[in-house]
Formats: sequence, C-alpha cells, structure tokens
Amino acid sequence: MTPEEMSRLTAVEERSKSNTHRLDEMTEKIDEVHRLVTAMEVLAVEQKHIAENITKVQSDVSTLKSQVKEIEQKPVKKWEGIAEKIAKAVIAALVGFLFAKLGLV
Repeated sequence: MTPEEMSRLTAVEERSKSNTHRLDEMTEKIDEVHRLVTAMEVLAVEQKHIAENITKVQSDVSTLKSQVKEIEQKPVKKWEGIAEKIAKAVIAALVGFLFAKLGLV
C-alpha cells in the first residue's frame, strides 16, 4: 500500500469514527426528544381531564347556589304565610266585631 493510500485510509477511518460519535450523540438527542414528546402528550391528557373537572365543578357550584337560594327563601315564604294568616284573622275579627256592634250577629 502506498503512503498516499495509507493516508487516505487513515482519513476515512478518522471520519468514520467522527461520524459514529456524531450519530451516537444524535441518537441520544432523538431519545431525549422522544421522552419530551411523550411527557407533553401526558400533560395534554392531564390538562384535558383538569378542564373537564373544572367544568363539572362549575356546574356543581351553580347547582349548589340555586339550592342555597331556594333554602334561603323557605323561611321567608313561611313567615309570609304566617303574616297572611294573622292578617286574615285580624280582619275576620274586626268584621265580626263590627257585625256584633251593628247587631247583625
């Protein structure tokens, strides 16, 4: 083998080693990117679940608010009913008293 061929062979071997090293580095980087993509997919799924849960909680809160308002109105309606009955009783007593005074009863 001539010195020129030896030199050329040495250069090819050095380039081959360099390329192998670069390919190994790229393989590691590709693996890192793959892990990153997988993590992003997991995060996207989790974010979707969180959004669904938030929507459900908002719906539940809205329902609870309407139920609380309904419960708050019950005593008011009860007192209104009692006041109405008292007013009717007072009016009936006054009408009865007037009839008695007029001698109609």
